[in-house]
Amino acid sequence: MYDYETGLLSTDPQSGKKFLDEIVATRTLGQEGVSIDSATTDGGLYDIVHRMKENWNVLKGRFGINNADKPEKWFSLRYELFRIRPDAAGDAAWRRELRKYWVDDIRFDSDFARYCQPLASEAVVVKEPGLIIPFATSVNNAENFFGKTLQGGDSQFSSADYATKIAAVGVDFAGYERLTTQAVGGLAVEPNVYIVPVGSDYMRAPAGNERKLVKWNVVDQVLPLPYTIGSTQLNDEFWISTFSGLDGTSDSVATIRRHSTLRTGHDFKSTRLVGRSVWNDKWLLVIPASSLNADRAKALETFINGVDDIKLGIKAYSRQGN
Repeated sequence: MYDYETGLLSTDPQSGKKFLDEIVATRTLGQEGVSIDSATTDGGLYDIVHRMKENWNVLKGRFGINNADKPEKWFSLRYELFRIRPDAAGDAAWRRELRKYWVDDIRFDSDFARYCQPLASEAVVVKEPGLIIPFATSVNNAENFFGKTLQGGDSQFSSADYATKIAAVGVDFAGYERLTTQAVGGLAVEPNVYIVPVGSDYMRAPAGNERKLVKWNVVDQVLPLPYTIGSTQLNDEFWISTFSGLDGTSDSVATIRRHSTLRTGHDFKSTRLVGRSVWNDKWLLVIPASSLNADRAKALETFINGVDDIKLGIKAYSRQGN
């Protein structure tokens, strides 16, 4: 987390990797108030953690971590991602584009199965159709948020900042309200959708570190319960905490915490992605048909033929890294 927050390159002498190397090499716990032991040149874990904390206290002010800018932006998938005109002349192309992402059963998409908490029902579900829209984002000068050449009407985050991270996200369907008629063919109010970063996070190294790109493969893993290790596990020579589960079940540190849905609407509805970079090379927007209407096929048709745009909203906090 130290490196993920500071963006320091592994070659930097104050990077988290350097501290980790020292942690692996040390052989003592160290003592509070005592720095490097002149006899052994090993101040132990206390000394390493103490120096890391002191560095952090300086860097969070120097890099703007404790004084971040807080931009809030909404992005149009229709215009800024797909470059389809937002007027009547572009409606047919927009409908065709949405139809490309119709999936007969979202449960069999490998990324959905790995990263998304599935919908639950007591009734037997034969198929769970929906739209799965993949896209990438970036933060580059003279480009919009989706990596397209910047032009009129586009939005972007500043590439002068070394890191721009998520505080909250939202998804809004333009023109959706008129589809929510209280009739058999009407669609539900505030449908639930998934917006999930499934690729790699990107940031830049802070100024003074050549502004190089730093890539992170972020995995949200289960934090095991602290009091589940007993003599049975410790005496088992084949027990490995990472894969066996600390309590003999599936509660393993190798288990991924999957993403739930968020409600759509004109606001930033979810803070579950807090801390993640806004720059990711693969996102998934999943719109389950069952969140629109129980008549799934008809609901998707109504949605595709009636929605004018899909807006992605991001409330962020950015750091200059000077």
